[in-house]
Amino acid sequence: MYKDISKINSDIEYFFNTNAKNNTIPFSKNSFQKRKKFVGCVYKIRTKHFNFSSVVKMIGFINGVNAHYSNQKIPILFDITATEPIDKLSINLLELIAYHLLVNLNQKIVFVYSFTKTIVTDQMKNNAFTYLGLSNYSKSQFVERFLDFHKGSKYREFYQSSDGEELGKLLSQIQLNYMVFCQMHGIESSTARHIGKLISELVDNSIIHANSSALVDLDIAKNFSNSQTGMKVTGVNVTVLNISNTLFFEGVKEKLEIFDNNIDVYKSSQLFETYNNISVAYKFHKKYFSQKYTENHFWEIASLQHHISGRENRFNTNGVGMTKLIKLIQEFSDNDYSYIASGTAGIWFRQHLMRTVDSEHRMLGFNTENNFFKNIPDDDTLGYSKLFIPGTFLNLSFAIKNNED
Repeated sequence: MYKDISKINSDIEYFFNTNAKNNTIPFSKNSFQKRKKFVGCVYKIRTKHFNFSSVVKMIGFINGVNAHYSNQKIPILFDITATEPIDKLSINLLELIAYHLLVNLNQKIVFVYSFTKTIVTDQMKNNAFTYLGLSNYSKSQFVERFLDFHKGSKYREFYQSSDGEELGKLLSQIQLNYMVFCQMHGIESSTARHIGKLISELVDNSIIHANSSALVDLDIAKNFSNSQTGMKVTGVNVTVLNISNTLFFEGVKEKLEIFDNNIDVYKSSQLFETYNNISVAYKFHKKYFSQKYTENHFWEIASLQHHISGRENRFNTNGVGMTKLIKLIQEFSDNDYSYIASGTAGIWFRQHLMRTVDSEHRMLGFNTENNFFKNIPDDDTLGYSKLFIPGTFLNLSFAIKNNED
């Protein structure tokens, strides 16, 4: 599989530097410790959950250490034994930071951890960060597993499209690979096909819309119970990350500006009514924008709607990739762990707020009333993060009924 490592390195550096601005935890002499197996600076994360805020603290601590020891590469140890990862994506972010230090800064980083086995953490024994422990440390093994890993119940890969590679063939191969992988681990064929198609669509969005690499990390956890029904299920955890200076919703936002300024030109277009509905909804929603419900939240929700696409200035092309995602979430999402994040805004995919009752427009309201035109989103679907996501990151968690049941 084609990989431009220098592009991956620069993208991850961009992610780190974007979040390093004005984010420094002042150096404390107490952080420098001499232990039997480690000499360097130590930071313990004490929050209950390891999440985006934990990553912000990691970056701040790294900045503080490196500002104090400006001419040295002081090893850094993060003690995360007191915390549990809230989701798969948070650990992906931890690994982005580790990769930046090891590869871009050539600085040693170590993790001490102890996670409870859950549907989220079940396959973390195969994650790259496990090679950065005190007694199991290997930079080369970490880098190798970070860039791709296909073994057991885990399938991780960076995807890019070179000038000489036909994108259509790449996407078809991605769809086939993930479909077969899911089937090999007990996922029913039609569901496996939907997952494969969804992943290929999300990679397409990254390469075409964001001109970015796409990291896909999928793992399968068996012998768990659905947290809502108690039914025996197979957990499918998927993260999709693209790092770029294009946010998820910018294409649709810019496209609607063009639409509104040239509305008479597009009246004969196939999707005129669909885009006009977004324009009508915006006029209602903008009256309610606040610190909690921002304009970017609106555009993220608009970008998730059926047949909406940010691709160029086309109004006759259906946007169906996000529709496939919504359908899978509606059917298989477990305990509302799934969300999308871009910039500082995020949308939680709450199953009960994602029902379509308007058969004509098929617009999702992300609210109790299931109405995109007359109601704003419920508070618990709106996410805000101090961590800035340059590009689009998705965390998806599905609980799929076991075949034998």
